[in-house]
Amino acid sequence: MYKKLQTLFLFLSVSLMPNVLWAQIAGAPEGANILKQLNNTGLMQSNNNRFIAANQQSVDSFETTIFTYADIVIFSYFDDTIIKIYDGSRNLLEIDTLIADTYHRSTYSGGVYHIVGSKSFTVLIGDPITNYVNGYFAVDQAGRGVSTKLNTWMMNTYGYSSDFIIFGYEDNTGFTVRNLGTGALIAAGTLNEGEHYSFANSGSIPVNTPLQVTGTKPVSALSYSDQDYYIPSANGYFTGNLFYGYSGIVGGWANSITVVSYSDNNDVVVTRSSTGDTLETYTLMAGQVHAYNVNDTTWWKVESSGKVAVANIPYGVWSGGYAYMARSIDETGIGAGKLFYVPTCQSEIHVFSFEQNNPVKITRLGTYDTYPYPSPTVIYEDTLEAGEFYSFTSDYGSYVYKIESAGNVSAVQSNYGFGADFMPLSFALQLPDLTLSTSDIEFSIPDSVYVPGDLLSVTATIHNVGSIDAFNVYVEAYDGDPDIGGVAPIIAARYIPFIGAGNVEVFKFDYTVPNNPEFRSIVIKVDPLNNITESNKSNNKAQRFLRPNKDLLPPLSINVTAIANLSIDTLTHELIPNPFVVRYDIFNTGNVTATDVQVNLELFNGLTLSSNNPVINIGNIAAYGNAFVEYEVLANKDSSGFNLYRATITASNAETKTVYRAVNVPDLIPPAAPQNLNVILDSEKCVILSWQANTENDLAGYYVYYSSDSTWWNGENSPLIVYGNNSVALCDLPLLNSENTKYWFMVRAFDTSRNFSEESKTNTVIVTDVNETNEIPEQYALSQNYPNPFNPTSVIKYSIPTSSNVKLAIYNSIGEIVETLVNQQQSAGVYEINWTAKDAASGIYFYVLEAASNDGKNNVREIKKMVLLK
Repeated sequence: MYKKLQTLFLFLSVSLMPNVLWAQIAGAPEGANILKQLNNTGLMQSNNNRFIAANQQSVDSFETTIFTYADIVIFSYFDDTIIKIYDGSRNLLEIDTLIADTYHRSTYSGGVYHIVGSKSFTVLIGDPITNYVNGYFAVDQAGRGVSTKLNTWMMNTYGYSSDFIIFGYEDNTGFTVRNLGTGALIAAGTLNEGEHYSFANSGSIPVNTPLQVTGTKPVSALSYSDQDYYIPSANGYFTGNLFYGYSGIVGGWANSITVVSYSDNNDVVVTRSSTGDTLETYTLMAGQVHAYNVNDTTWWKVESSGKVAVANIPYGVWSGGYAYMARSIDETGIGAGKLFYVPTCQSEIHVFSFEQNNPVKITRLGTYDTYPYPSPTVIYEDTLEAGEFYSFTSDYGSYVYKIESAGNVSAVQSNYGFGADFMPLSFALQLPDLTLSTSDIEFSIPDSVYVPGDLLSVTATIHNVGSIDAFNVYVEAYDGDPDIGGVAPIIAARYIPFIGAGNVEVFKFDYTVPNNPEFRSIVIKVDPLNNITESNKSNNKAQRFLRPNKDLLPPLSINVTAIANLSIDTLTHELIPNPFVVRYDIFNTGNVTATDVQVNLELFNGLTLSSNNPVINIGNIAAYGNAFVEYEVLANKDSSGFNLYRATITASNAETKTVYRAVNVPDLIPPAAPQNLNVILDSEKCVILSWQANTENDLAGYYVYYSSDSTWWNGENSPLIVYGNNSVALCDLPLLNSENTKYWFMVRAFDTSRNFSEESKTNTVIVTDVNETNEIPEQYALSQNYPNPFNPTSVIKYSIPTSSNVKLAIYNSIGEIVETLVNQQQSAGVYEINWTAKDAASGIYFYVLEAASNDGKNNVREIKKMVLLK
C-alpha cells in the first residue's frame, strides 16, 4: 500500500462515489467500511461550520465534556467512584459505581457527551476498544502524561511495530505493569533517564487489555498501533523542553515528528535516542511548526531552548485522507487552556468551552512550510458558554490553526471516525494537585555513610502541580507502608499552611536510624485524611527504603507482594491474617535465559514457615519471561514490633540478589509511662528535654506535649513526635505577651501498634527573651498583674537585682496556697510569667514574691492583689 495512491483514491472516492467507499484508508483498520463510519459520526459530510450548544445543569464534583464516535472508557482510581454519563443535551444515559483501578466502557454513536464523577477519573475516547489502529499516551487524573500511577488500555496490534512502551525520566526509576482486569503483575523493572521498556521487544504485547503502570518516580506509558498522539514532556505536561518518543510506521505509513513552538528564537534538536545521532536541528518562532518525516521505526528525543509541544501525527507528507484522532495541546501543556497552535491535515476539529461567557477566536494561519504565514484568516469569532462547543472541518493540506480564548477551552481533531486519545479534563483546571515521589525524599546523611543510631534529618519536597493554591496541607510520615494491612507507626506530622500553584514546600523531621535499616522504609503521605479536594490524589504517597532498594534492578527484577502490618481480631485477639502470604514475582529482563534460579527465604524474630521449604528451585526463566514463588509465614503474637525476613535469589548466570522486608506485628499492650523527665534551658535559649528510655521491644517513639499552661497542651507544634530517641531540643518557643513565659512539658510513649502510654509527670521551665537587655534592676520589685481583673490568664512581672532563690505563689482570700508558679534559683533580671486560672473560682487572689539573695544580704517579700472575674 502506498500512501500517495491511497490519498488520491480517497479524494476521488469522496468526490465521485459518495455512496460507496470500501478502500483501505491510512490510519484505519484493514477493510473498514469508511462510509458507515462517516454516516455514524457525521464527520466530513460538509465543509460548513456547525455550532451546537448544550444545556448546563448542576453536577457532582468532577466533570468534563468529551467528543467521541464509538467508545467512552472511564478509568477509576478510588473506591466508590460514581460515574454519570450525559448526552450533549444533558440527558442522563448511564450511572455506574466503580471500585479503585477498574474501568467502565460504553459505546455510543458519534457526538458530544458530559461525564460527571464523584471522584476524579480519566477518560479515553474514540475507538480504542471497538477498533485498534490508534495511539495515545496515558494521562493521570490531572491530565499529566508523566506520573507515578497511570491506568490505560492497550489496543489490539496492527502491523509489526505495534507496542506498549514505558518511558523513564529519572535514574533508578522502578516500574510495574499490572493487568487491571485480573490484577496479575505482567512486567517490572528499572529505567534510567531516557530509557524505555518495550513489550514488543520482550516478546509479548498485552493486547485488548486494561493496564496499570506505576513508578517509584514518574513514568509515561504509550499504547501504539498508529500515529495520532502528543508526547508528554519530562516535566509531566505536554509542553516543555525535553521529550522521549516513538514512531512505529504501522501500515507502512510515514510518521511525522511535529514540533510546535510557543516561544521565539527556539532552538530545537531532534536525535535518535537509540544511537544519539542527530536527525535535525532548527530554530522556531512562536506559533511556528516544523515536521520531520519518519519512514522507519524510530526511538527519538526532542530538546528545545524554549517551550514546545511535540506530536507524532499524520502531518508533513499528509494533507488529508488519514483516519486519526488527537487532542490538541495548549501553551500550558494540559490540553485545556487559552492559546493553541494546532497543526493538522484535513480533519474535523471540535473546540469545547469550560467556562461561561468565553470569547473564542479561531484563525487559519497557513501551511507550516510558509512561515511567516502570509495571509491568516479568522474563521470563527464568537462567545461560548460552559459545555458549548464549535466544530469545523480544516482545509485540505498541512495547515496550522490558532485558537485563542479568554477562558479555558480544549480542542480535539479527528478524521473518518477512527483513532483514540485521552480527553483533557476540565476539573483539573479548578483544583490543586499535590504530589511527591521517591526522589523527593532526601536524607541529610548519605545511605552509604549512616549507621544505626545516627540522627537523620529527612526532607520531603511536596509539589503542587495543579492550577489552584492549596491551604492547610497535612503531611504524615510512617515507619513502613500504612496502606498494606493494619497500622504503621506515625513518626512525624505537620500542617503546611500554604503551597501555591506550581510551587513546592518542604516537610522536615528528624529520624534515628534503627537497627537493621536495610529492612525498613519511610513512607510520606500528603493529605492522608482527604481534607483537600484535588484533581489527582493517586500521587500523594512516596516510599523510600533506608538502604538503596535494588529489587527491580536487572537482570532479575523482583516484586514483593506481602502485607506490611498485621491486625488483631477484636474478639479473639488473634493476629490476622496469620499465616500471611509472601509472593516473589521474578522477571528476567535480560535477553538470555536465566538458569538454575533459586529462592531462599530466611525468617527472623517470631516468624516461622507455615508451609513449603525455605529453599524453592524454580529452574530456568526464559529471556523476558517471569516466574513466581509463594510462602506462607506464621507470626508469633508475643513477638510484637517489626519482624524481619529476607529472600536471596540466585541464578547460575545472574548476580545474586537479596530482598529485605519487615512485617509489623501488633499487640494490645501499651508501653509504660516515661520516667524521670528532665527539662533545662540552655545558653542558646533552647529547652532540652530528656527522660529515661523505655525498654519495650516494640517501642516506636514518644509524643512530647507542651504549652504555657498545664492543661491544654496546645503549644504551636504540640505534640512533637520523637522517634528512636529519648531526648529532644525545642528552640525558639514563643514568648506570650512578655519577655518570660513558663512552659509545662509532658511525654507519652507509643509503640508500633499505636498504643499510647499514660502521661509522664510534668516538668516546667521559664523561657526568657533571647533579646532581653543586659540592664540589671536596681531593686526587687513586684508589678501589678495585667490585665486586672482577668479571665482566665494574667501576666505577673517582677524584678530581681541579684542572683536569688525566688518563690512566686498564688493564694486565695483565706490564705491557702493555690499554685506555685516559680520556686527556683534565678539570675538578676526582669521576669514575666502567666497564671491561667482555669479551674479557680471568681474572686480575690493574692500573689506573693519571696526572694533571698545568694549573698544573704537581702530577704524580700512582696504581696499584691488580683481579681478573677468569670
